Amino acid sequence: MQKHSLLVTAVLVGSGWLSGCASQSNLCEDILEVKAQAQQCEVLQKAIRNPKNPQMALTARQRYENECVNFRYYRDDYDTICKGGEQPIGQPAPKPVNKDN
Repeated sequence: MQKHSLLVTAVLVGSGWLSGCASQSNLCEDILEVKAQAQQCEVLQKAIRNPKNPQMALTARQRYENECVNFRYYRDDYDTICKGGEQPIGQPAPKPVNKDN
């Protein structure tokens, strides 16, 4: 029962986090939010390794791929964790302009 409530909590936190990111125009990431996301990914990894509930493991695997692997892959192309004056540490690398067009 405790694992079920943990998974429900994880789903609620994850969905709230995604909706918060969608409405945020700030280029800075909060270091505490990044750490919370990393902890959420660890919870999903533990659920994946749990052989007692294969359906929950399948759902956790899908969420892990969406929220941890795919999302972090695209976001880690640049560093937007801010310090002090809320200025981004790094910006996304500009895409090279193709001059052949």
